Amino acid sequence: MLLKVEDVNAAARTLIAENVDLIYAVTTVAASSTIQETVAAKRTDISVVFAQGNLAVKSGLVKSFKSSGNNATGVAVDFVELTAKKLEFLKMINPNIKKLGYFDAVYADPAAKFNLEELQVQAPKFGLTLVPYKIMNPVGPLSTEEVKNILAKIKPGEVDAYFHLPGPIMGIQNQPMIQQRLNELKIPGAWLELPSVEIGGLFTYSHDLFVIGTQAAAIA
Repeated sequence: MLLKVEDVNAAARTLIAENVDLIYAVTTVAASSTIQETVAAKRTDISVVFAQGNLAVKSGLVKSFKSSGNNATGVAVDFVELTAKKLEFLKMINPNIKKLGYFDAVYADPAAKFNLEELQVQAPKFGLTLVPYKIMNPVGPLSTEEVKNILAKIKPGEVDAYFHLPGPIMGIQNQPMIQQRLNELKIPGAWLELPSVEIGGLFTYSHDLFVIGTQAAAIA
């Protein structure tokens, strides 16, 4: 089920009301919302364990790697540092790539913003010009329709490759139609994680989600 941020907050409040001992929050957004709700409810005695805590310190999930300084802990990842390697692979696949398309969602999470900043730094180093496609609506049918309409209007030769940024709007609900359009345009795409490749994406260079889950389980 696709959740909006406010839905995650509501779910966290429900779990707090049920007096659980621990809340497992998979993503950075879920962890951030859950931490905020435990603080607001004065229930910092409830532990929060996160997986995929992207740039955990920079995103504010924890104060430092030495000590979280709060009721949260988990597995820290860094999608940003993988950006340059993905661009390197794209250029290996097709050295003639010049124009790199991506979706730039107004309603983005910290992970998406940090990744976009790094993409803007790294792309020129590989001789790439970025071609953004703006998504104005929040998670839901309207943003999905936006993605669909943008994909339909992309003309052959408009972009040479695609770079997938993290974020709730760019989740699994929109990925199959993006992949289908990339196949029609015959251009390569660099994806965020392995599940995107398993449903048809060309490649990714990322963390092992199963290992992350194992680590998070041990922490819990």
